[in-house]
Amino acid sequence: MRNDLAHQYFWDRAVQFTSADGQVEMISELRQMQREFESLDDDLEVLLHTVVRNRGQDLESFWANVERRFQGLISGVDVPHSPERVPKQIEVVSAEEWRSDLNKPGTLVLVSREGRYLVTGERGLCYGPRVIPPGKIVMAFSLEGAFPAVINPRPKVSAVSNYGIPLAGGFVLRVATRPGLPPGQFLTWIQRPRTPS
Repeated sequence: MRNDLAHQYFWDRAVQFTSADGQVEMISELRQMQREFESLDDDLEVLLHTVVRNRGQDLESFWANVERRFQGLISGVDVPHSPERVPKQIEVVSAEEWRSDLNKPGTLVLVSREGRYLVTGERGLCYGPRVIPPGKIVMAFSLEGAFPAVINPRPKVSAVSNYGIPLAGGFVLRVATRPGLPPGQFLTWIQRPRTPS
């Protein structure tokens, strides 16, 4: 509906627009679209507020952060993230954990030779943000022998959110879903090499 309104609606009704009856009909259609868009917006806001509260955030600070980010983008201080395909081979030199709070689990990221952040996605690694967002705590992992490693960011055999990417020295980056996790979320960890028994 949004695409039709943005790209075709007025072109498709060019003749209708020239008559008073056609204009009245279009106004009625547009008001119905408005009601549907507003209803969808209300539904999405309820879902968003539920997700924000479930994360332990308060809505006021969430919306203040959204406004800060928006103003940063408008002013040109912040640069929007533009997804970029990770090459078939990339060298990673370290792993870090980003945390907003020392008492809460963080997000594992890999760092490429060029200093780019790589984050886990459903089917492999993706480029993450170019800079660590303000307020994040960075904790480097001590994994001697795991890095540097030249890796393929898209595993050859994988199920959605269940895969492993070999690093150096027998270490493996693991991604897996678990019962109880919300859709689209998964655990990420680095598995140490198996010791011979």
